[in-house]
Amino acid sequence: MNIPTKEELREAARVLRTKTSKMRERREAGKILAASGGGQKGGLNRARNLTPEERSAIARLGGQARQEQRRAERDLRNAQAKVDDLKKKKAAAK
Repeated sequence: MNIPTKEELREAARVLRTKTSKMRERREAGKILAASGGGQKGGLNRARNLTPEERSAIARLGGQARQEQRRAERDLRNAQAKVDDLKKKKAAAK
C-alpha cells in the first residue's frame, strides 16, 4: 500500500469519527491510518518520556490485570464443571 495523502488521511479520520459509517468503510479507514505510521510514533514518544519507575508500575498493573483475568476464567471453568457434575448426578438419580 502506498503512503496515504493528507486528503486520504482526513477522509479516513472523518469516517472513523462518524457513527453512521459502515463497517467496511471503517475497516478501510483504519487500514489507511495504520499505513501512515502515525500510530507507532505515539507509543515510542510515551516510552521515552516515562521514568523507569513509571514503566515498571505500568508493567506491574498490566501483569496484575492479566493474572486477574486468567483467575476469573479459571473460576468460571470450575463453576461450569461443578454445574455439569450436578446435572449428571441428577440425571443418574432419575
